[in-house]
Amino acid sequence: MNFKYETERLILKILTTDYAALVLNFLYTNRDNFSPYEAAKTGNFYTVSFQRETLRLELSAFQKLQYIRYYVFKKGNDNEIIGTISFGNILNKPYSSASIGYKFDKNHLHMGYATEAVSAAVLAVLNNTSIHRINAFVIPTNTPSIHLLERIGFEYEGICREFALINGEYTDHLHYALINHRHAHL
Repeated sequence: MNFKYETERLILKILTTDYAALVLNFLYTNRDNFSPYEAAKTGNFYTVSFQRETLRLELSAFQKLQYIRYYVFKKGNDNEIIGTISFGNILNKPYSSASIGYKFDKNHLHMGYATEAVSAAVLAVLNNTSIHRINAFVIPTNTPSIHLLERIGFEYEGICREFALINGEYTDHLHYALINHRHAHL
């Protein structure tokens, strides 16, 4: 896996702790937009020190291919994060799978950036790791995310009942997956 990938309009990159303030700004500015779909945040989540430590842990996990998070920037503007794409729950053989998560700045929605970035990140993971299957779990009311997954080839597999604790309540999630048939016989 590379630390950086480019698309036509975007740059996806792994960040160092130097970017903690920028990450905090992205998360804090979009907190109302993200909160309906995420677990509650701890008291110190919205601090530079918390984000610095998170970036340190993410970099270490990336180097071991245990967790991957790319931050998304528009080309020519490395002072504003417009999104993030992560691959967690990475399991080695025989499972060879990961779960994807992503979120994008409220001012950069419906412009194709999410589709462009998520497609590039998925291809990078499938082409540069032994991951065979990428899972996605989506709250049923998050239709933009469902459309994005379907647009890039994820297929619906079913409902996960009371899958995640979101805003104090266990919520159902739709399960989507993308299978990399290139690794089918490895």
